[in-house]
Amino acid sequence: MPENNISLLNNHKPTDLKKVGDFFVLFSKYVSDFCLSPFSYKTPVENHKPTNFDASTESKMASVALNNNQKVDVFYYIPFYFSDCKNNGIHQKYLGIWNALNKNNISTEFYSLLFGKGPSVIDMNAFKTRNKEIGHFVESRFSALKRVFIGNYFSLLKKVDFNKFSHLHVRYSFSNYFFISFLKQIKVKYPNIIISIEIATFPYDKEMKDLPKYIILLIDKYYRKKLHTYVDKIVCCTDIPTIYGIDVISFSNGFEPMATLPTHNLLKPKSPIVNILAIASNISDWHGFDRVILGMADYIKKKDSNICLHIIGDGTEKNNLEKLANTLQISSLIKFYGYKYETELLEIAQTCDFAIGTLGMHRKGVNFDSSLKSRFYASLGLPFILSTKDICFDNKLPYWKYVEGNDNAIEIEQIIDYYNNLKVSNPNYKDEMIAYCKQNLAWEHTFKNPIAFFKTENRASSLSHL
Repeated sequence: MPENNISLLNNHKPTDLKKVGDFFVLFSKYVSDFCLSPFSYKTPVENHKPTNFDASTESKMASVALNNNQKVDVFYYIPFYFSDCKNNGIHQKYLGIWNALNKNNISTEFYSLLFGKGPSVIDMNAFKTRNKEIGHFVESRFSALKRVFIGNYFSLLKKVDFNKFSHLHVRYSFSNYFFISFLKQIKVKYPNIIISIEIATFPYDKEMKDLPKYIILLIDKYYRKKLHTYVDKIVCCTDIPTIYGIDVISFSNGFEPMATLPTHNLLKPKSPIVNILAIASNISDWHGFDRVILGMADYIKKKDSNICLHIIGDGTEKNNLEKLANTLQISSLIKFYGYKYETELLEIAQTCDFAIGTLGMHRKGVNFDSSLKSRFYASLGLPFILSTKDICFDNKLPYWKYVEGNDNAIEIEQIIDYYNNLKVSNPNYKDEMIAYCKQNLAWEHTFKNPIAFFKTENRASSLSHL
């Protein structure tokens, strides 16, 4: 809903923002020189044993480490709080990747952040067996600033002996002096390790709209030009062959069932109401849910109000959607739940007829969709609509429907007609969708290109683009 987004950028001239960005670039250099210098000339820590944390505490995960003498293929760093329940979709993603790597005999240590503990190795087996909310944490501003700008890379350099890893793989946040310095030191100290970064969405510049994010973007733009010096490959859900002068290994997101996900299709209670499901952990304008609300307002002018939109998730855009619903006087037709965890999420999904995928990728200039929500819908046998090409969902199959990628209101009547026709033409569509999901969306299939990359030990071949 771009027209309704109130951005701090409106109050600042581009030249002023450029000056602010330049200041932060210089500031990050000075702070990094001060903070990183103690680690620059130290040898790797010997007999590295990560601290063990109490797995019974909701805010922590059990922590384990492989034997120090055992060669490990991949050091996989995810620089956010993995045990934060609001990262549930991300939990499933990395559990799926972990399982896929294991099935391909790739040993991996996953590192993430534990609240109050910094980077720690995560026992994925322990995490996989949890059936309840782990915890949600509210960061202080200082902690968030430290995580975004410094990235806890100092702790990694101090704690981890990278000699036992053949690959270093980092989920990319943003580039700054700290991150580039970290990569540089890794390359100097451990010249045989292969470095790759995983960019979740590309391009991402248009996501950075408010003033703090724009400052981060300015710093990122300056430092990402240096990535090609240290990074061997970029792993990304895209069809773009190179990013920042680095060869791309493409993949598509897969699906890892939640602990409470039933193996059979969900039986929806009969209802005269057409229930529509829309999910996003952090609702943003590029999810395009406003297009559905606008379409509902048009629909009820011609038809009975026999529809209900169920929106699950939080974020600043949620407030904008609530205001839009009030303005259009259709608040009674929309339920905002906030964030819901596994069991509650499934209970709501069980009442719905079809779902809303991502409808606003064009707002950030992305032409390749690989949304986790679409995979979740497919696993439940819920037909859905989406607006951007997703290679896992062929538009010739009847279980999902592509709509135009623009800001126009969604034609709700057409979507309801599509759903009614699907029920007639494919009465077993739920079982068929679940079977399709199991056959085509397993992580060992969708992540096969990065798996092949991790299996290689030939550093020379990985550096062919330099």
